Amino acid sequence: MRINEVVKLTGVSARTLQYYDEIGLLIPQKLDNGYRDYTGENLEKLQKILFYRFLKFKLNDIKELLEGDFDNLKILEQQRELILREKEKFEVILHNIEKTISNYKGEQIMKISSKYENELKKLDKKKYRDENSIFKAEGEKFLGENINFNKIIVKESRFEYFDERYEISKHDNLTILKDNLFDEVSTQENSQGIIFLYSKNLNTIEDIKGDVVILDDIQDPGNAGTIIRTMIAANFQNLILTKGSVDVYNPKTVRATMSGIFKLNIIYETPENIVKFLNDKNYLKIATALHEDSISYEKIELRENNAFIFGHEGGGVSEYLIENSDIKAIIPIYGNIESLNVSVATGIFLYKMREKLENL
Repeated sequence: MRINEVVKLTGVSARTLQYYDEIGLLIPQKLDNGYRDYTGENLEKLQKILFYRFLKFKLNDIKELLEGDFDNLKILEQQRELILREKEKFEVILHNIEKTISNYKGEQIMKISSKYENELKKLDKKKYRDENSIFKAEGEKFLGENINFNKIIVKESRFEYFDERYEISKHDNLTILKDNLFDEVSTQENSQGIIFLYSKNLNTIEDIKGDVVILDDIQDPGNAGTIIRTMIAANFQNLILTKGSVDVYNPKTVRATMSGIFKLNIIYETPENIVKFLNDKNYLKIATALHEDSISYEKIELRENNAFIFGHEGGGVSEYLIENSDIKAIIPIYGNIESLNVSVATGIFLYKMREKLENL
């Protein structure tokens, strides 16, 4: 094979092949006209040379390796150490490049208009959350949840902290705010420096399957958040709130749920539509109420599908829902106190119902 053919086949320049010949590293046959002629054996040897060159062997060492006049194991071990040192250098370079890229991304996304800042502030209002079907959640704990978010907003001074631990710079929907701007849109006094925007649950009452908890005109965000956490702990997944109840998507309630808001099927509906749905689906309707004919919650016999109804902090369950319930139930109070906080009562009641359901 002529030299120009070897060049095309291997990508090695003609001058390099000539040099290998001159130093006795790769000696082809010589034709009568003086042209070099490379045999199959020459090509195999060239492949070995290229391999050793890739490993950064010196030409003299390669020659000795190919001639077998050298301690092959020793030179390979030496070359391994050299490559390992090169690897460490490249890892440092790669780390610096990645850090530079991260910083560059941070600079690129650090700009924000006053209009966007106003949009974030509007999410504190129910009307705006309802119109856009989005809400915000604040805190590092939400990074640990496998939940798709629409946008992530991070405080500039906290960006490096979150990026090192969670690689937040890989998200395209990331915005970094100057500290003073972030503090204006945050709803927490001691903010951890990170906010998420999520889409609201758009399910309807027809999506409800299985046991359901109904909150009638609950108004306190803290109570609602605590009840949601209790429902998850007691393994209840469906929550219906009567229209006019507290908005569970307001920042205070979301914070109180400790990310539990993402684990429930949450519906808002009118009392009339709730009763119709429960009747159509043959639910056992249990209202907590202090009536003369109320029974202890310990005596309730559950069905396949059950609805547990709890009323607001002041007046309890509405008369309409009580009149349309199958059972009125109470939690016995043994001390000198009139009633329990609704979140406490709900927790006690649901855990008792879970015990009964497990024994059905």
